[in-house]
Amino acid sequence: MLGIAASIRGGVGIGRRFSFATRKHASTASLELRTNNDFVRFSITKDGYPAKEKKGKNKVPKYVKMSKKAKLNELRLYHLKAKKKMISPNPEVRIRYKLEKAERKEAWLIEKLRKFEVSKTPSEAYDPEI
Repeated sequence: MLGIAASIRGGVGIGRRFSFATRKHASTASLELRTNNDFVRFSITKDGYPAKEKKGKNKVPKYVKMSKKAKLNELRLYHLKAKKKMISPNPEVRIRYKLEKAERKEAWLIEKLRKFEVSKTPSEAYDPEI
């Protein structure tokens, strides 16, 4: 009856839908019939796991390429924040900023020095005859 109703409404017949589904998920597909709240729903699942519900709110935003002007504005903002710390009337804030800056510089210099690290060659055994 469902096949007849689908063909009367102008939709694709049930046989075609299932043949497409079995071709697409031939090895791991399973068909599930859910009857919740007096509604009958068919769902195709993989490996017996229930189909995932789509939620638009939990999507991760794609990386948006920033324009050159936006990048400069962001850098200017960080520069102004750092400047506030440098000229702060509170000496503790100034000292903490200088220490954080020194830590960043130390980490940066260590990364640069790793490029120039030379592996130690094994020392030759002492030979008194030479």
